[in-house]
Amino acid sequence: MKSIAVWLAMLLTPAAGQNSAIPNVNQVMTFSYPMETGAIMYLSQTKLPPETKGTVRLLRRSVAIDIDILVDHLPPAQNLGQNFNTYVAWLISPDGEIRNIGELTRNGDSGILHATTTWGAFGIFVTAEADNCAQCPSIVVLANDACVSGLWPERLATIACPKPSNKCPNVF
Repeated sequence: MKSIAVWLAMLLTPAAGQNSAIPNVNQVMTFSYPMETGAIMYLSQTKLPPETKGTVRLLRRSVAIDIDILVDHLPPAQNLGQNFNTYVAWLISPDGEIRNIGELTRNGDSGILHATTTWGAFGIFVTAEADNCAQCPSIVVLANDACVSGLWPERLATIACPKPSNKCPNVF
């Protein structure tokens, strides 16, 4: 029975349509990151070509966790339509709290991002966005696998935004 639950958790299928007028809902497995540990996590593509490969290196030394994301063979976000211009990485807590951790910097056909968090348990996913100021994720294009060597899964978390917004606030 447990293997069936793990198998279902590995399926990162959208629970709602991809129409931007409808709140987007997906599920991502979250993991705990004990002190003084490191891990390599792989990102599975959901809306990108099969050759797109993502890897996340995580290193927790004390309270902070360093996150390095590398995505190879990443097509331009504009190829996905709907006025997408960039890719944004997100964290999701086991309770479903989401946080934009930054825009992937494109270098040829790769995307990279270095970020730091103090969250002790989270999942990672990447979305296509109109800009890097998104406060609510749109289309999930990459998400962490449900199994990560050396880490125990925390909980399957649901990504849900009642009011999708891709507008940057006016900052002067």
